[in-house]
Amino acid sequence: MLSGPVFRIDLTGWLIPIGILYFTRSSHPLKGYLWAVLFMMIISVIGGLFTSPLPIVAIIISAPIAAFPEMVPYLIDRFMHRRLSPLLASILFPAVAVSLEYMMSTIFSSIGILASTQTHFVEMIQWASVAGVYGISFIMYWTASTLVGWMLSEEDSPLNYKPWLITILMILLFGAIRINTTSEIKDTVKVAGIAVEEFSIWEAVYQNVYGEEIEINVHNANSPEMGKILAAIPEYLKDPENEKYEQTNLALKDFGDQLLSLSANEADAGSRIIVWSETNLPILQKDESGFILKAQELAVEKEVFLSISMGVFLPYNESGPMYENKAILISPEGKVLDNYEKAKPVPFMDSSLPGDGIIAKVETDYGILTQAICYDADFPPLMAQASGADILLLPANDWLGISPYHGDNSVFRAVENGVSIVRPTGSGQSVIFDPYGRALSRVEAFDKEVRIINAYVPINGCSTIFSFIGNLIVWISMMCTAVLITMVIINYFKSRSS
Repeated sequence: MLSGPVFRIDLTGWLIPIGILYFTRSSHPLKGYLWAVLFMMIISVIGGLFTSPLPIVAIIISAPIAAFPEMVPYLIDRFMHRRLSPLLASILFPAVAVSLEYMMSTIFSSIGILASTQTHFVEMIQWASVAGVYGISFIMYWTASTLVGWMLSEEDSPLNYKPWLITILMILLFGAIRINTTSEIKDTVKVAGIAVEEFSIWEAVYQNVYGEEIEINVHNANSPEMGKILAAIPEYLKDPENEKYEQTNLALKDFGDQLLSLSANEADAGSRIIVWSETNLPILQKDESGFILKAQELAVEKEVFLSISMGVFLPYNESGPMYENKAILISPEGKVLDNYEKAKPVPFMDSSLPGDGIIAKVETDYGILTQAICYDADFPPLMAQASGADILLLPANDWLGISPYHGDNSVFRAVENGVSIVRPTGSGQSVIFDPYGRALSRVEAFDKEVRIINAYVPINGCSTIFSFIGNLIVWISMMCTAVLITMVIINYFKSRSS
């Protein structure tokens, strides 16, 4: 919790594994594991109360589901570290932990892995350009196992921790050199990100459905009022042409016009690439093509690349998805270059229809552009498709509990793939990163309904080793896990037979 969205003390990301590992190695194997699980459950529940929009019952139920597998590396280490040499024992723990992190994050996303605590550690972040975000987790877990091994060892041999010390010093030196020796960026393009809270629309929906007014707290898009509105939207979709929804339909039209007007203003101010936040325009499916035509006309008139993010409401289906989550990139010639649909809807929160997960690259005068949407960026294997692009347009939606933590975690995708990231965010902090993970601009979310973020973004990305080797550190970790556990088992049976 201290290193997560609530307090964001990055140092605790290094200290907590040390403390837990010291405890489990000093305790009875099963009791130590169960106490560690209980500790993580308590931390998870407390953190969830601050950050999760889910009901408290769901938070409590999910805590053991996460905590039991999360503590498995500590349990394996407890049973096996004494049966290996100090050096091999120090490698086993991070190898198991990173292998498990990868397997879990392919299902539940990389948010919450150990490395995600290090968004402020710029020198360490550079290691992601070589080994990816899991490479950062590996060195953090290795730090814990090495230091705990040294603290509990009766033999104070430098050989036990010299490999770790040399490795971490080289990583930090590499990061310092990489971040401080980048050549001056000359070729840039002005980019604008637009995020407008849709409260006027949702208030109109609620009033038309229930016949009473409701006011949404601008500082908390996940307020109880929003819960009531989410229940009202399906009622509207059952018969959106009903005359009682005239106010709602007018609000939708006016909101679309507002976004186009804001885009025109940014174009007049010199922005050549304009991006809207995730689903910033709610729109009925029947109105989609007409609005795209208006956006194309604007792109041609202002000679800009315009990425419009829409939540396209589907015809009412009680058991099916409610909408399509789209980002449509339009060229200055009015051509639709990319029609991307969010590949990874947020479980239990996002009722959109999943896209095919294909991230296209489009060559332009301002470099190679590509698009993804919010939660997609929490899946490194999916985002590896962005490698070779120069600018990633990443419309997003957050909420008070996870902002700016969630947005800051996209820095790893920038460094891994050598791309700049433009992330306009509804109900959260908007941010723009360069390919080295440096924030070019930030705009806080919770002070006004209309937020514009601008920056001059490099039109050239940079090559990274990670782009060529991918998650090699994960495969090495899995191999080490298998080999070391096999060694321990073989030696155990050999000793039993003798």
